[in-house]
Amino acid sequence: MSGGGGIDGDGRTENSSGEGATSSRCGATSRTRASSRPRRGPGLSEMTGVSMELSNSGDGALETGNHRGGMSGGGEVEETEEGVGDDQDSDSGGSSDDAEGTDDASGDELVHVEPPAVWHPNWDAWQSYFTLYCDRTMQGLPVKETMSRSERNKRLRRTKKGADDSQLVPDQFDPYQRTYICTHGWKKRKSRGEGSRPRQHIRLTDCPFRFVVQWNLSRGELQVKNGCFKHNHRVSAAAYATYPTSRGVTNPLVGARVDGMLADGAKRSRIYDYLLDHDQNMIQVDVDNLVREHASSVASVDDNDATAREIAVFSAADPENVSSVAETESGETGVISLTTAHMRRMFGRFSELLMVDCSHKTNRYNYQLLTFMSVNEFGEGCVVQQSLIKPNGDWHMERAIAHFKRSNPTKIDQLRVIVVDKDLNEIRVLETNFPEARLLICHFHVIKYLKEMRSKPDFGKISGEDASQVDALVHKMVYARSEENYDETCASLKGLCERIGIQGFWEYFDKNWNSCQD
Repeated sequence: MSGGGGIDGDGRTENSSGEGATSSRCGATSRTRASSRPRRGPGLSEMTGVSMELSNSGDGALETGNHRGGMSGGGEVEETEEGVGDDQDSDSGGSSDDAEGTDDASGDELVHVEPPAVWHPNWDAWQSYFTLYCDRTMQGLPVKETMSRSERNKRLRRTKKGADDSQLVPDQFDPYQRTYICTHGWKKRKSRGEGSRPRQHIRLTDCPFRFVVQWNLSRGELQVKNGCFKHNHRVSAAAYATYPTSRGVTNPLVGARVDGMLADGAKRSRIYDYLLDHDQNMIQVDVDNLVREHASSVASVDDNDATAREIAVFSAADPENVSSVAETESGETGVISLTTAHMRRMFGRFSELLMVDCSHKTNRYNYQLLTFMSVNEFGEGCVVQQSLIKPNGDWHMERAIAHFKRSNPTKIDQLRVIVVDKDLNEIRVLETNFPEARLLICHFHVIKYLKEMRSKPDFGKISGEDASQVDALVHKMVYARSEENYDETCASLKGLCERIGIQGFWEYFDKNWNSCQD
């Protein structure tokens, strides 16, 4: 290559320090582009994947960034310089074109918007003005945080100013302050998901827009202060239409017709199509919310009446269905027991074994679900009674068992084995009502309960390996095939507990489990 640089017979690049010396603006980006996108053409196939060995020091540096190359006769590469930049471009690690694209994408140009009015008489007046302000300026401005009057006074009392009660916020100024930000200004929070279903729409741009609405105690009015009324993203009608605060039914006539469709039980797809046909800014989830709000507004019956109606429907569905409601002395519902005709037939066929378990805090009233189950010929469990009980006490267990006996009067005498968890209330009541049945403790509950007790800090902290050995010995004792095997494993557990320093756990096990053998 004459004048600038050339490729010799070995495929190496030669640089000459003559008239063809080019500028030193190649940098890291130029070398990266040369290696990642090598030129192709006649006579250059051997350059594929080859990183040109260029020297940026000296007078003969070869420029490879922002240039076009061609082939001259004899396999020489002609370098045509398109532009000359300063040395700072190479230090930044990217070309000027890349930097401009990054600036446009990140939205470095701030968009200034009209600030809200400064003074407002109260929160109601501010809210009315704020709604119109957001619609006029096409902004979505949620409340980031609210400071109550009590919190403000609590902070004032920590300072010298709080020693004077006249400086505290009066009762009528509650809440004391609200901070508003842009809907794009929320900080990114760590997701609890594993990334299998990532969010497709993320609007976080770290927008700096924010202001504070605070009571001015001297004037007795709300004041807009500490504002930064600039956005780092576009503010347009198209973007504002995507915000949930801007969506909804704006036409009163369309809203009235939608209410009629909801009252008639129209399908959601039909309501959605009707709204789109009448140019309403709505999406499918908005229609779902409309249906949900309508259903909650018409459900005026309280929980007690609704429960009574469901029980009546249950009893009328099949003449063999059995239901009972037991009330406490205070008039509250203590036990609700339900048995279907299918449940009664299943226990009539498989009445030798009964499993009893109670699930805690089933609903918002903290009722417990007491389930009676039997096992069919395939070893599968089948529910034979469901009871909702308030607390797990003797009186409530008595009422649930009385309902069970009333539902299966001819098969109770065939019951021989009852499997329960280690609940003393259940065991005591079941032994009284079924004296001929043998009570066994569920293996799953034994292992689970002993593992929870072993992990309690009262017995001492042990390593994970020692904990695994204790759990393995407990599991081996539960499934011991003989009494000798059980005694050997029990002795091993005692020695292990003494060796690792949890003698308290062994004493608990020996007192509450090992000594309670039938």
